[in-house]
Amino acid sequence: MAYFNGSAVLVELVAGAKTTKNVVEISRVMAGDPAPDLPSGDSICGTTDNRTPSSHAAVGRINTIGCTGWIIGNAAGGSSTDKLHLSAGHCFASGQVLQFAVPSSGSNCSLVQPPAAKQFAIDSASSMYVNGGVGNDYWVFKCFANSTTGRTTWQEQAAAFTLASSIPANGTTLRNYGFGVDGTNTDNATKNSCSCSSTAGTGTRNQTQQTHTGPLNSVSGSALNYGIDTCGGNSGSVIQHNSTLQAVAIHTHGGCTGTGGGNSGTAITHSGLQSAIATMSSGGSVGNDGCSGAIALVLGNNGTYSNANATTSSPSWPCGSGGKDLWFTYAVPCAKTVTFSTCVSGTNFDTVMQVFTGSCSALVSAGCNDDWSGCSLSSLRSRVVVTTSGATTLRIRVGGYNGATGSFLINVSHTACP
Repeated sequence: MAYFNGSAVLVELVAGAKTTKNVVEISRVMAGDPAPDLPSGDSICGTTDNRTPSSHAAVGRINTIGCTGWIIGNAAGGSSTDKLHLSAGHCFASGQVLQFAVPSSGSNCSLVQPPAAKQFAIDSASSMYVNGGVGNDYWVFKCFANSTTGRTTWQEQAAAFTLASSIPANGTTLRNYGFGVDGTNTDNATKNSCSCSSTAGTGTRNQTQQTHTGPLNSVSGSALNYGIDTCGGNSGSVIQHNSTLQAVAIHTHGGCTGTGGGNSGTAITHSGLQSAIATMSSGGSVGNDGCSGAIALVLGNNGTYSNANATTSSPSWPCGSGGKDLWFTYAVPCAKTVTFSTCVSGTNFDTVMQVFTGSCSALVSAGCNDDWSGCSLSSLRSRVVVTTSGATTLRIRVGGYNGATGSFLINVSHTACP
């Protein structure tokens, strides 16, 4: 899979001598430029657009969605020649390509495609992603080797980002590399930055790689807020500590107003993101396969998770003959009624869920459910409601009926604190 320049593509079938019934099957053809992802709100943080052209080898443009993706230093499935990639969860879709060494666009804003050797089909089937809003928006994915050269992204680009183990202090200078929309072709432009007119003749920087630095304004949970100029198409791009060069966040949402404010991203330390990276780095072994490795859930949708490589843990399931389970925690801040549910679009198998109070060594079941009849998507989904008397940590395990496996999401909702 690749994108080409020009108004026509010639497809030739070269058949062996005396062979018959040779065919070429083209499953899909797309023409024109993709519409870039548009983060919410304005996203130029001052009176001028201070992005400048850049060429970081580990950062690529994602077509067709119009986002940004980047190579990280974590091996894909234990491979020594292949690496994982990160982007925003809301950029996930099937049939996409990660492109490097992207040329300047046409003056009419039209995208120019890089050589086929610099284009890599994204493996959507093995992807792990969450589209849960600010601070909970990430996508971990692999790319197939290039069909022309046989090389992986890592072999071709020889560059990757190291992930930070902690988030720096407020005021730290951060840097972004991304493929945002740009309707100007000069530095410090004052207008048309986040849109591109085909008649203006100034579209050569449109959805090409640019960079900008700005301060870390604040951190709230797993959400970072920073004063870095971005536009539609920057979603999924790397936020890097400008001194250590380590990646600290995935850019996901706009929010600058032109006179202040900040744009936002998901912290690289997000527990779900870290778990997804660990799972895909190890080739599928699951870090939260037992209670002691449970990962934290947040309010709203969490996932996508897969129990394909999980084992069945103790204690035995009191409902649904559950098996191949994964473990999670949720910190309840006060007396609440908390609801956990796999009745979420993207869950694709018969789930079983159990919620516990107490420590891993002294678990007390607070509820177990196999089939929830109230789920409009499928009665084979699970839902457990727990009422707490005060602040506590609940432990949740999700498995499959009779050991069934698949992908699932968990929705967390609760009443407000008094």
